[in-house]
Amino acid sequence: MINTKWEGIGLYAALNAQVYNNTLINVAQEASAALMIARGEIYGTPRGDQYPNCKDLKIANNIFVQTAAAKGHIARLRGVPQGANELSNNVYFKPGTLTFRIDKSDEDYTEFEGFANWKSQSKFDATSTITDPKLDAQYHLLAGSPCIGAGKALASLVEKDYDGGERGAKLDIGADQAGNGTPLTIPPSTLATGTKGTGGSN
Repeated sequence: MINTKWEGIGLYAALNAQVYNNTLINVAQEASAALMIARGEIYGTPRGDQYPNCKDLKIANNIFVQTAAAKGHIARLRGVPQGANELSNNVYFKPGTLTFRIDKSDEDYTEFEGFANWKSQSKFDATSTITDPKLDAQYHLLAGSPCIGAGKALASLVEKDYDGGERGAKLDIGADQAGNGTPLTIPPSTLATGTKGTGGSN
């Protein structure tokens, strides 16, 4: 995911969402957050307005990168997720100061700096880090990247990377698995053709 004005990944009233091994570059340029976890807003139901929170989220092995000019936060909670939630082995990076926001309600929120503050207030990301993931121009992991071999084990949930290469047992963080075959050019050539499917065409 590259070059978004608002969220990189946004979860709204999500139930059992699993967000694994994504690479997000230059996200939340104008507002919101690279990672947004928010309640839903449902108005005019027979029981009145409803604001369901996210529940039972699993968010691991993702890379979130912002530019120094990004106006959005690197991560934000809007409403406290319910159930058993896990954020782990994610990498966050922005040249300069990373900012966070936690909204308990529309009137009660805090905006702050400091990853330790995020960990203590959100109760998430205990095994996540702030570090340069060291990506090349095509968003593949460079030799010496701290993301190599640092992913959370996910059994068979993530079998291939975004080049289509096999991941193996030791996962890297992000969409790329380093050293597992010929990397694709991202974005692909404009002359590339698709695979014909049922009811479709090349």
